[in-house]
Amino acid sequence: MLQMAHVGIYVQDLEATTAFYKNVFGMHVLCENVMQEDDLIADLLCGEGTAVRVTKLITEKGKVSGSGDMLELLQVVNKQFGVSHGVVCSAGRAHCCFWVKGIRGFVARVVIHGGLQCTKIHTMDNGNLCCFVQDNERNWIELIEHRK
Repeated sequence: MLQMAHVGIYVQDLEATTAFYKNVFGMHVLCENVMQEDDLIADLLCGEGTAVRVTKLITEKGKVSGSGDMLELLQVVNKQFGVSHGVVCSAGRAHCCFWVKGIRGFVARVVIHGGLQCTKIHTMDNGNLCCFVQDNERNWIELIEHRK
């Protein structure tokens, strides 16, 4: 059996991006602004002397089920140089997707909270509505409204 645990997004401003996902998608905080220092994974991926600040958010469905539907926001901090801009932690290299009800309302909230609408809301071949947006740090998000 396979189940998705979470999607991780590397960000520059952890607090502002946490607020974006809480305000736009109503996500719940599992842990907020937790500093992970002396982390072997951070050292391997982003270079020695790094620390990672993490906030984990979960959707209402994930909260009810107790697993999955989690978004992990990570801010990599080099103890000597500040927020990292390394290759592994560059923002915008992938996208996450949310199933939504009322896609137009979600697109409006994205824009109100500092994000961008990048495509028109369009009908896909399967009848679902789709729109690509970007969060406050320009990470890509796909919104899909199931229409069947």
